[in-house]
Amino acid sequence: MKGVDEFNEWYPGDPKTILSFPHALFNGGSLRGIECKQLSESSIDHETLSIPAEYCLSVPYDDESWDVTLAAKILKECGKGKLSSYYGYCQLLCSGEQIDGPLKNNVPPSTAPNALRRWKNDEKAMFESSEKGRQLLKLSDRQLKSWKQKYLESDIKKEFTFEQFEWAMEAVHSRAFKGLSSAKAAATSIPLVATQFVAVLGGAYGLLQSNNFGDNIAMACALIATLPLVFNLFTEDRGDVAMLPYIDSINHKESANSKIEYDPLSKSFSLTIDNSCLEENVDGKMQLFISYGERSDAELLLNYGFLNNMESSFNEVYKQRIELAEKYLGV
Repeated sequence: MKGVDEFNEWYPGDPKTILSFPHALFNGGSLRGIECKQLSESSIDHETLSIPAEYCLSVPYDDESWDVTLAAKILKECGKGKLSSYYGYCQLLCSGEQIDGPLKNNVPPSTAPNALRRWKNDEKAMFESSEKGRQLLKLSDRQLKSWKQKYLESDIKKEFTFEQFEWAMEAVHSRAFKGLSSAKAAATSIPLVATQFVAVLGGAYGLLQSNNFGDNIAMACALIATLPLVFNLFTEDRGDVAMLPYIDSINHKESANSKIEYDPLSKSFSLTIDNSCLEENVDGKMQLFISYGERSDAELLLNYGFLNNMESSFNEVYKQRIELAEKYLGV
C-alpha cells in the first residue's frame, strides 16, 4: 500500500505497534484498515495504541470554521513534502502522492473513496427511486455547495485549488476526532448531535420537510460531522478537533467497545480496546475496529461511504455501490 512504508518509518509511537497492528488490505484488496496480528487474552483490555500529541494535527473546535482550518493545516503540511514534521502521516493520507499547490493541481486518491460525493451520476441515479434517496442526494449537493462557499471565503484559495481543498475536507470529515470531557460524555448518549442539530435547523432541515420528523433529524445531522470522541481533550473550555495518526486508520464498528483518551501528563493519545473490537474478515485476517459512535445510515454513506453491519461480497467498486444503494433504500 502506497504511503505505508513512509508512515511506518515516521511513526513516533512504540515500534512493536507496527508489527502487532499493521496497515492491511481487506475484502479482496478493496478496503484499507488495521489488522490485529497478535493479541493475547491477558492483554485484551489494555492500551493498544499510543501517539504523542505533538504528532497530531489539531485545531480548537468552533461551529463555523474548524473544518476549514484543519483542512488548511493538512494541505500546507502535505505540501511541504519531506520538510514537514508530519511527513509520514501526510504520505499515508496522500497514498504516497505529493500535493504541489494550484499550478499542478495534483489531487491524491480520496480518503473515503465510496463516500456519496465520489459516486458517478449514473450510480447516484439509483437513489432517485425513493424520497429517502432523493433527500440524501439533496444533502450531498448541499454539503458540496457549503464546501465551495467556505473555500471561496478562505485564504486557502490563494495556495490550493478547490479539488485539493475538497480532498482535505473529506479527510477531515471522515478521520477527525473531537475532544470531550469524561463527565460530559457520561451525561448524554449523543453528545454532539444534540448541540449541532440547532445549527442545522435553519439549513438542511428546510430541505427535508416530510411526514417523518425522526428521519428528518437523522438526515439533517448527516450533513455535519458528528465526530468520534476523545476524552479529556480541551482548549479554553472548548473541545479540540484532531487528526490522530494510526488511530484514524481503524475502521468503524458501532458495537466496538473502544475508548480514546488524551493524557495531559504524558501529552499523548491512547486507545483502549477489548474483544468486541476484533472481527475476522472474509479474507481470514483479524481486523481491528473502533466505534465512531452512533451514526445514521445517511451520515455513514455521505461522509464515509459504508453502512453498519455490511461487508461487501464484491471487489468491484460499481457492484459495491449497488449493494450500498440497495441496502440504504431497503430494496
